[in-house]
Amino acid sequence: MMPRVRLMAVAAVVSSVAFVAACDDDDDPSGPPAPVQTTFVAALNGANERPNPVTTAATGNATLRLFDDDSVQFTIQVASIDSVISSHIHAGGAETAGPILFGFPATSPPASFTQLANLHTGTITPTSTGFQNSFTWDSLLTRLNAGTAYVNVHTRRNQGGEIRGQLNRQP
Repeated sequence: MMPRVRLMAVAAVVSSVAFVAACDDDDDPSGPPAPVQTTFVAALNGANERPNPVTTAATGNATLRLFDDDSVQFTIQVASIDSVISSHIHAGGAETAGPILFGFPATSPPASFTQLANLHTGTITPTSTGFQNSFTWDSLLTRLNAGTAYVNVHTRRNQGGEIRGQLNRQP
């Protein structure tokens, strides 16, 4: 009688192991889950400049995509703008001229764009070197989520900023 009980116990263990192995989703053909993405966009124009709006034909847009709170992919596009010297993400609300939070690489020599074209593309991470004025990765995330960050594009003619747009979360 004992061998029969032992055989049933072994069969139960083997069945349990087989069941657990069948539930393992390592072989899931769909792969790992996609990273969580939050998108922030800004329409850039001279009317958004603070404290004084700028009359200009220049326009642009900025798109920032936050992935799982560990990287931000960005694209800054501009058109009808002459002699861009720099561009940044600034800290501040829509009616505020705030300090630079993150600086994109300097535009040297100054660049001009007639058609809509990429001014900057790339990725910001917690260890990126563009953070300024004691701002950090956490500052960027906090400002983006609060709607208190904007993109500003500076030119020779308008060194304080020619076009600007508030970064807003997309639904």
